[in-house]
Amino acid sequence: MLVAEDIMLDCWYIDDNDNSNNNYKESFMNNNDYRDGTDLIVSVALKALGHSTECKIAFKAESGTRKTKEARMGKFQEKYVKTLGCTVSASGFVHSGDAENGLPSLRSLFLAGQPVDASWCYRDEPGTTYGGKFIITALEETGKAGDDETYSITLENSGAVAPIPANNPE
Repeated sequence: MLVAEDIMLDCWYIDDNDNSNNNYKESFMNNNDYRDGTDLIVSVALKALGHSTECKIAFKAESGTRKTKEARMGKFQEKYVKTLGCTVSASGFVHSGDAENGLPSLRSLFLAGQPVDASWCYRDEPGTTYGGKFIITALEETGKAGDDETYSITLENSGAVAPIPANNPE
């Protein structure tokens, strides 16, 4: 479990006239450690989404407020987590010969109205897969004149979201 002590923020003031910061500035500006967004892959029903262009994973916590008699004199309230949730959204192009998880497959899953297995991982990074059961809450198609047809999908968790071991497909 992640706790506040696990999070460390490094705050730097960089004075452009101070040459002692040049090495830091160079390493920061030339940093190749940023993850490429194309490496985030979303799968629904054990298949990667076909021709996707964007995906987003959003975690949320519903909190409650607890005010005890002892804390009544203070100005701060104690917060606690009531529930956790996860929303996965993705969009992409509709392709008629899509052998992957394209719009026709997603439409069938949506119309079935049942929870589906959904997961996400980072390409070429074993051990980074997360997932669980999700409900498809929205499926949209957009067809503009003179432009490629697109789709978007939104899923919300229906139960726990957890890491998936590398040897377990779901």
